[in-house]
Amino acid sequence: MVEITAVYLAQVLETAASSFAPGELAYLALTSKVELPLRDRLAWSLSTRLPDLVVAREWKRTDLALLDQTAKAIALVEAKALYSFDVATPHRANVRVYGDKVKADIAKAVALLGEHQAPVFALVLVTHPMDSPPDLDGVIKYGTSIKAALNRATQEEIRAGAKATLSSALEPLGPAIHGSLMAGTAFGVRVIVDYWIVGPAETQGG
Repeated sequence: MVEITAVYLAQVLETAASSFAPGELAYLALTSKVELPLRDRLAWSLSTRLPDLVVAREWKRTDLALLDQTAKAIALVEAKALYSFDVATPHRANVRVYGDKVKADIAKAVALLGEHQAPVFALVLVTHPMDSPPDLDGVIKYGTSIKAALNRATQEEIRAGAKATLSSALEPLGPAIHGSLMAGTAFGVRVIVDYWIVGPAETQGG
């Protein structure tokens, strides 16, 4: 059986993301938080790659669970999505908020396992718009905040700041790997989705 590691999950995530139509992921990322579409595509990709396992969404309120044929957990994944402007600088209030949310998600999944031992991962997805969006009120999520951020700094500065700040916030939660998904263009806005996979965290039981 394949060992479920952060590196393996990252490889499958990147392959799964490449299956979106041109501009589809950008459209999804701009019109709503992207965690569910990417979680679902990742789940399906894992399911086709690992036919000996059961891949479940929303298993006992966990975003993604890999189970054996007796429904015992092999690995759990919790997903969280945000936007780069939310964490572009260390003093942004949402930096601590999102760090705490990821920590709570990991703790919830570990507690769910009880005495059973299995790796727990957090998938953190950061939508980064590279261009100022058009005025489409109610269509592009957080369009006003994206515009305001791009008026304060360049998109390169926002992305670099978000990467540094979020890496620092996630560091205490365990080992993490980082990568990027080229999401394409929608509404004339180029989009990148940066990701972190944090873990594994493991229970201490038998």
